[in-house]
Amino acid sequence: MKVNFMIFYLDEIKDESIINNDELVEVIETKNIKKYFPKENNWDTSFIKFFKNECILIVNNIVTFYLKDGAYIYWERSDDQVSQKDIINFLITSAINIAAIQKGKLILNATTLFKKESVITLIGPPCIGKNTIALMLFDRGWQIISNEASFLSDDQLVFSGNRNLRIWKDTAITFGIKRNKLQNIRSNLKRYQFKYKKINLLKPSFKLNKVYFVKGRYQPNMDFLKEKRSPIEKNKIGLTNIYSEQLIMMKLRNNIFNPRFYRGLNKEEGMIDSLFVNLNKLKFHELQFPDNLKMTKRLIDKSSFFEKK
Repeated sequence: MKVNFMIFYLDEIKDESIINNDELVEVIETKNIKKYFPKENNWDTSFIKFFKNECILIVNNIVTFYLKDGAYIYWERSDDQVSQKDIINFLITSAINIAAIQKGKLILNATTLFKKESVITLIGPPCIGKNTIALMLFDRGWQIISNEASFLSDDQLVFSGNRNLRIWKDTAITFGIKRNKLQNIRSNLKRYQFKYKKINLLKPSFKLNKVYFVKGRYQPNMDFLKEKRSPIEKNKIGLTNIYSEQLIMMKLRNNIFNPRFYRGLNKEEGMIDSLFVNLNKLKFHELQFPDNLKMTKRLIDKSSFFEKK
């Protein structure tokens, strides 16, 4: 099977002309994967092993991946009880991203969306709220380019990738999302893939306009419940422009997709060079929302700064 690591789901590839054969990685099931284990490296852990541009990723009791030069992903399930769904989940969220790093790609912990001519990316660590904000923007006509891991080129292009939104059970309940719109990501995990109708992306990359660092939520002012006022009067979206190059660089480095892989595969220098290239060519902002889903949705529905270029 050939997989384009910038367009993860084969059924999403509608226009074969957008596939660059240099960006394909072959995924192969194998046996006795331990024969590929490289010698120990300073960046090795109990679940990651490196050797030059090769990598072993061990997901305990589920699957082991061996990745070579960003061109081949060999995998072996831990036992016959492991579901195909779990293997695909780790293939998409981890193994394919590592293959991209082996090819020198810059990957950020980010969700990227577009609406007409506006292209934005939401950057932040896992579980900070990127998927939730993306879901709210999706309701306003924004389309997802890539979710949770975004590939950024030196000319500010973001490549299409995994476009599936992942939401927690409480988010689904709050927004009244029906159960038939949700699919379990993994067994025994109350996080779901939100099934929505995806539009065909007619091009493989989009020119990024603005970057938003998603900050932790603040405790909202709930006095409006007593005063019978609108909750928006005392609660706002915290939006701050960031101009300090040092601060921007620190925030970008803190949100690189798993920096250990860049170090272990000797790609860190190239990664830092790419960050510096993008530093002066994009607008950076910091976002903070109240820790209340319904209130946050009201605030986003009344805002217009996302659409502005």
